[in-house]
Amino acid sequence: MKRLGRIFKYLIVSLLAIILVVFVLLLLDNDYQSEVKLDVQQLPTPRKIHTQAQDASQFQQLKAKFGKNKILPKGYELQALIALSHYPELKEIPIKFMFQEAYIPLSSRPDPATVLLPWRKRTYLVVISTKSVKAFESILFKNLPYNGQIGVIGHELAHTVSYLDKSALQIARIGFKYATSAVYQKSFERATDLRTIRHGLGYQLRSMSEDILNKIKRIPALAKEVGQTKENYYTPQEITQQIAKMPELYSKVHQ
Repeated sequence: MKRLGRIFKYLIVSLLAIILVVFVLLLLDNDYQSEVKLDVQQLPTPRKIHTQAQDASQFQQLKAKFGKNKILPKGYELQALIALSHYPELKEIPIKFMFQEAYIPLSSRPDPATVLLPWRKRTYLVVISTKSVKAFESILFKNLPYNGQIGVIGHELAHTVSYLDKSALQIARIGFKYATSAVYQKSFERATDLRTIRHGLGYQLRSMSEDILNKIKRIPALAKEVGQTKENYYTPQEITQQIAKMPELYSKVHQ
């Protein structure tokens, strides 16, 4: 019993030491970008509709320009590159797109293994769910329209941009508030939608929103699973309204 007691005491002390070290590292972490500002002049001209056949001819050019430090999603490289082209802030940033079973159809976050590193060495993850609960099957990434796929990747990259000027402690605080506050979660996601629109992907975001809302109307199980969280995101009408407020970006839109 005494031996077990010593082992237990050792484990507790070790755990507390690890927690203390991590806490100190978080407090000392101040190596992150200053405020990330968007230069609209660097953005490509928005398109109302992207088609795979039309975009395919640009693949090599897009990959050379926006594929640096990126692990692109196999089979969806073109959609990812089109979305990345709207985020010049992420041109040099390491981003890994990965597939795995996950409840949320698409999500993004800093790689936990790199979050304490200097910001230039951090890696960001975009997780594409291959399998979720049955009710979410119709809105998994693979089942969205091409234009909407670009829009949802754009939304996740907007999350990534929001982390660039945050310390590890600030990122941890965001994660905590997101997990514990429905009010914060709603404001966080709607701010991300707005950032996506400001980067010129308003029509693609609207395509995604229209597709998902139409499926919610037709599939009771999906409507039940989504619940009130659908209000966390802009409706197609709200997206259209925001586009109208940005004539400097959307006035010369390609059809």
